[in-house]
Amino acid sequence: GAYYQRSYEFSERLTALFAADSELAAELVQAGRCELAFEQFSQRYDLPCAVAEAAEGDPVFEATYWHNHMFNPALPGSVRVLGFAPDWAAARADPPVAPAP
Repeated sequence: GAYYQRSYEFSERLTALFAADSELAAELVQAGRCELAFEQFSQRYDLPCAVAEAAEGDPVFEATYWHNHMFNPALPGSVRVLGFAPDWAAARADPPVAPAP
């Protein structure tokens, strides 16, 4: 639990792994932007992001691939990794979240 308390050690960029032939990944890269939506219990977050593909060999690609491989050893060798850079100023929460003191 203490690991997650050191937010300064985390990148703001989110990543996701897709199949090499994923149409969704292709559409996201072509659009260059998307909105990620997270919902749990009675809280929702909408997070506009810039989208870019990470190249194989890039540390972001490698970290994402190997993290996923730990949980799925049958993961194919050919995949796509996309990075999502949040636009925090345009992010929304419903209900609104009070700023940290």
